[in-house]
Amino acid sequence: MNLLSLKRSGAPLAAAFSLAAFVSGGVSPASAFSQPPADAPPVAPAPPPARQNAAPRFNILNETLKALELTPEQRTKIQEIRAEYRKNGEAITAPRSPEGQVKVRELNQKLMADVKASLPSDQQTKFQAAFEEATAKAKVQNEARDVAAGLEAFRRPLAALNLSPEVLTKTDPFTQSAFDQIVATRKDRSLKRAERNAKQDTIIAEMKSKVRPLLTPAQQTQFDTLTFRPTPAQGRNRRPVAPVAPAAPPAEGAAP
Repeated sequence: MNLLSLKRSGAPLAAAFSLAAFVSGGVSPASAFSQPPADAPPVAPAPPPARQNAAPRFNILNETLKALELTPEQRTKIQEIRAEYRKNGEAITAPRSPEGQVKVRELNQKLMADVKASLPSDQQTKFQAAFEEATAKAKVQNEARDVAAGLEAFRRPLAALNLSPEVLTKTDPFTQSAFDQIVATRKDRSLKRAERNAKQDTIIAEMKSKVRPLLTPAQQTQFDTLTFRPTPAQGRNRRPVAPVAPAAPPAEGAAP
């Protein structure tokens, strides 16, 4: 389990799970307190809605441990360490707040350091190298996830037009190109804010001029009312997944 993904909301886990049961369609607040007729046949709960882009999250510790040949005893010890930190993570009531993010980051740093300290010196060296490689890999995956989410948000206004798949195949290259240009513009530190905003407006206007002819007259009327907002800088509002590299354990005899 990736501790950095613990408790995406500020509510305690028990309350979050209860709320999720209502939201997912398994039970409604009203029916939760009503009794069905005695002769009513049992009703199977509705399946949860399919998640889009539900790729498993990258777990830095799991990826790091793959590089080590752990004994059963070592695996058991590491599981005990992780279980303890899982409890501590669940105790953080607002992990998305600035203070909560600091606590989560510190907790993960200590987790990685404790796991590393439980290993013999030769494995600690391998652990550190594998950790740095996994952290770099996580950064790449997080950036790709951010870009995909940003593109989806940028295209969202078009959903109001109910475009056919055939039309979408024609509009997608234009929205993709505009999005890529906007991301590049936001990364261009040589531009002042007003210059970046003006360039983004130009990019969006050019994209709209290419998409509009592909629409029906009725869709064009609605399209003219849509607003395409440049996406926030990638990763600005997301907590970093990769913790800071764990500090080496103190040498024997060193003062704590």
